[in-house]
Amino acid sequence: MKKSQIVKLITFPLILAGCVACLDIFLFRKVSDDLTSYSQFYKEQEQALDVVLIGNSTLREGYVPTELWKEYEIASRGFSSSPTHPEVIYNAIDEIVRKQNPKIIFIDVNGLTFQEEKNADFFIKQYYKALPDGEHKNAIKEKYSYLTVEDGGWEPFKNHNNFRQQQYWESLVYPTQFKTKGYQPNKIVTKVNKVDVDRSKELPLTQDGEHYFELIKNACEKYTGSIQFIFGKMPKYNDILGADKFLESEYMFKTIENKLQGSNIKFMNFTSRAEEMGLDPNKDFKDNDHLNHLGALKFTHFFGNYLLNEVKLVKKVKDDSVKNNFNEAFETTKEYLEGIEAKLRKKVGE
Repeated sequence: MKKSQIVKLITFPLILAGCVACLDIFLFRKVSDDLTSYSQFYKEQEQALDVVLIGNSTLREGYVPTELWKEYEIASRGFSSSPTHPEVIYNAIDEIVRKQNPKIIFIDVNGLTFQEEKNADFFIKQYYKALPDGEHKNAIKEKYSYLTVEDGGWEPFKNHNNFRQQQYWESLVYPTQFKTKGYQPNKIVTKVNKVDVDRSKELPLTQDGEHYFELIKNACEKYTGSIQFIFGKMPKYNDILGADKFLESEYMFKTIENKLQGSNIKFMNFTSRAEEMGLDPNKDFKDNDHLNHLGALKFTHFFGNYLLNEVKLVKKVKDDSVKNNFNEAFETTKEYLEGIEAKLRKKVGE
């Protein structure tokens, strides 16, 4: 065999392997741990935040922390996953208090209406993998015997997000993603059919829902002397799983509201105030579950007024390092977010 043929036999598979690796990285790669909302939370300056919001993708895509800072000087960040699980929320509360001791913690507890304890291991593994090394990660490892060293590793071609969707690609690989403070903007418009809700009707939580409600409530009540907790739900008019599921969730939330009466934990189902926010079912939604960027801006302004005027938030006194951090975050993402807003307004004819 000629020397040139040997070289070709060696180089061809190497080139092919390199091409496959590039495709995996740039087209199919999953979100790195460094870009998750959990891990990004740990990059925030400690004791800087007025408000932390815990939830799932409806929260991650539903409010704009930099806008909340610009308009109300409220320093905030989302702590979210898509979706999240009550088991993760329960484990995260002490750690969020330790790192930030915020004035307010809003918890989207929609998971209480459908998540099951038997599925918790999948979400705990995600949470564990995103945590930086330290006492909390070690405690989680010790608490859940099923966690292994491999749960912190990476397997090619497994659990990949669909990066071929352009808006998802842009929101995740945008070089200043950290500056959005956990927000991932949507520039899709979907018309949503509004479902009428009987606000007097209620349904009991499932057995697992009851279990997690008590766990999370007890975890919060340790801190209610210094932190205002709010259990709630992000605004929407329908559900990605259909109208029946939407109504079931709303009626279970009435049960949650009744359970919190007499406690120091506030309740706010923002779905019940969606019209008050001015959310347009023809313009402000990505799908039945998620707001687009126009809807997120409306919610953010409503949320800011709600915190200041209804919850009576007393903001922390912030030093220049915190102010500079949030001012830089706003300025860095301003052009990017304004571009998305402009595209959306053009789509909806504004």
